[in-house]
Amino acid sequence: MMWNWFNGGWGFGGWWFMPIIMIVVLGLIIWGVVMLFRRAGWAGGGGCCGNSNVTNDSALEILKRRYASGEISKEEFEEKKKGLV
Repeated sequence: MMWNWFNGGWGFGGWWFMPIIMIVVLGLIIWGVVMLFRRAGWAGGGGCCGNSNVTNDSALEILKRRYASGEISKEEFEEKKKGLV
């Protein structure tokens, strides 16, 4: 009979393959939603890459911190401060 090509059209057993494909696709959809939530910062990940320690300090505050830690001298501090203002 011509209508029974490849064991019902699947060619390799057929009926067991479709549930596996459905599980894989469902897993990919769930993974995509989780990654979307993480990227947007809704899951407590802190936005992109989970780096929540990044601060938005101004250049002057960073300069003051470098001077206070002894990383730069008073002359360098004054010179760079003039360049910022």
